[in-house]
Amino acid sequence: MKEKVRDLVNGHLNLRPRMEVQDIYKLLFQSVMGLGHILHDHGAAYQYLLDELATLDPTAPDDVLVEDISLGNDMVRVNLRPFRQQNLDPQQLFAAMLATESRHHVDAEKLRDVWESLLALAAEGAVSVDKKSLAALDTMVREQGYPVLHHSVGYGRLYQPAYRVILGSFLPGLT
Repeated sequence: MKEKVRDLVNGHLNLRPRMEVQDIYKLLFQSVMGLGHILHDHGAAYQYLLDELATLDPTAPDDVLVEDISLGNDMVRVNLRPFRQQNLDPQQLFAAMLATESRHHVDAEKLRDVWESLLALAAEGAVSVDKKSLAALDTMVREQGYPVLHHSVGYGRLYQPAYRVILGSFLPGLT
């Protein structure tokens, strides 16, 4: 597991070198837990997707359509800017989100194991993270039971993330 975590984190640090520890946690969280937290109200979630697609900043950083965030489970991020630029169908993306929600096994124990792997990799110097920030975040996520977190403010400003997390097999034409 450590090697997969190392490769995933370092790959994303290469794509977005200004990622903070909070953003790495979010990446690992999504890889294990998916994106079910935005699907509590399906109607509102679909409208939010449509609204986000309609209001994306076209001058924002370029993204690839699909980013692998898998730790062996086919989880991907579908970036909405290239999704919109390619005139892809939001109904199909939303259907893939719902299918992921219903078929993906959320595993809090695996999330803890993945997080422990990151801590070990940081201690070994195999991933480049701010150790003081990592220690502070580690304390917080443990106390709060490994919660959903937003991207850091800096990451949001610099990279303007806009994506949905799905199992790639539910949109085979994209992956």
